[in-house]
Amino acid sequence: AIRYLSPYWEQCARVFDYGQRKYATWNWAKGMSWTAVVGSFGRHAVAKLRGEDYDPESKQMQEGHMLCNLVILRMYADIYLEGNDLPPPKLFRSAPIVRDADAVRAAVKAMGEGAIYRAPYSRETVEVRKSIVIFGPSGCGKTRNAEALANFYGLTEIVDDWGGQPFPTYGALVLTSNRSHADSVRDHQVAFPVAMIAAGLAVGS
Repeated sequence: AIRYLSPYWEQCARVFDYGQRKYATWNWAKGMSWTAVVGSFGRHAVAKLRGEDYDPESKQMQEGHMLCNLVILRMYADIYLEGNDLPPPKLFRSAPIVRDADAVRAAVKAMGEGAIYRAPYSRETVEVRKSIVIFGPSGCGKTRNAEALANFYGLTEIVDDWGGQPFPTYGALVLTSNRSHADSVRDHQVAFPVAMIAAGLAVGS
């Protein structure tokens, strides 16, 4: 991505200049959620794909915004690790094929949280997937996009407005605006903007 965006360094500088006038000089260096930066990159990337060359608020090119997000995220990798709230990489790893229900349970125990397990049942392949809890503030679009997100993650149940009751470990897309509830099952947690981008959905839709 850096190589593709490299002709836009001047545009990146213009976005940083806009940011210091809108917020404050080096305001971003105080730190923010990594998912907020990823979400911003995703919003500008989707806008560019839709044919919107310039951000309507800043009047700067989308590529400049995207490159700005990449610079911030790269700096955070060095100076702000505590802001890393991205989902664990193992959530997206490939799954083994197992042969029966006992093998599924063994795979779950051996591979840990966040994996996808497949086991043939009769003449079909049955997927047993870890539940995912999606955290985001009220009104951000979790419920509106729940069905699309459940389809993307291959989950068959939707639990909306989860209030901390016993967590369904398998097969459910769980939605909550309560950060402490989501943190209680952190290995299952995916931030809303990250889930939307992974599913190819526009953040804010």
